[in-house]
Formats: sequence, C-alpha cells, structure tokens
Amino acid sequence: MATAPQSQAAAPDPGTGWRRGAGIAYVVVAALFILSVFVQFFLAGLGVFGAESFEAHKDFAGVFHLLALLLVILALLVRRNRVDLILVISLFVLTTIQFSLPEANDGYVQALHVLNALIMYTAAYHVLQRSIKSLRAATS
Repeated sequence: MATAPQSQAAAPDPGTGWRRGAGIAYVVVAALFILSVFVQFFLAGLGVFGAESFEAHKDFAGVFHLLALLLVILALLVRRNRVDLILVISLFVLTTIQFSLPEANDGYVQALHVLNALIMYTAAYHVLQRSIKSLRAATS
C-alpha cells in the first residue's frame, strides 16, 4: 500500500511578514512621491509669483531623489516584476535628470524641466496604481 508523500515546506507567503511590510512601504513611498510632485509645483509657482527665490523649490528637490531611490530599493526587496522595476528605475533616472535641466545653457532645455516633472508624475502614478493592485491581490 502506497503512503501519501510527505509535504514539503511551503514557500513563505508574500502577503505576510517583512515582505508585506515592505509592500506597504512601497505603496506609501509611491504616494509620498506623488504628493511631493504637487508640493514642488506649488513651490515653483510660489517662486514665480510670490516668493523672492526658488530656494524652497530647490531645497525640496532632495526629497524627490530620496523617495525615488527608496522606491528602487523597495521594488527589489518585494521582488516586483520587470515592468515595475523598469518604471521605478526610469523614475529614478528622470528624477536625476531633473536636477540638471534648470542648469542648462539653453532655454529650450531648461523648459524641459516642467515637461519632465509631468512625465515623472505620470510614471509615479502608474507605480502607485500597480503597487496598490499588487498589494490588494496579495491580501486576497
């Protein structure tokens, strides 16, 4: 008479433990990045229409870079798929490029600073939407 095979240890569930925490952190950081885009637009508008300089806009830019780097690290930790990794790495590259655009010698290149910000927002929006969808799927 054959006996039932012994069950092997199951792989850890991605919906529990530290991976779940990292997945939640990934969603929170993506949301903070999008919020930061709105803050930056406000600070830029303040620099154009009300403040004496763009210093607040420039100073807050470091938050972007930190959040974009955190998204890459968290995406690797939670083992996001290829599309998500491409999105967050692209977001980090776009954020890095964003720093150099206002310093260019050509006004047309400087104007790309605003367009790049909109592209960054769009990429971050997709990162957030995909991360929420993934987190919901992991908890169901």
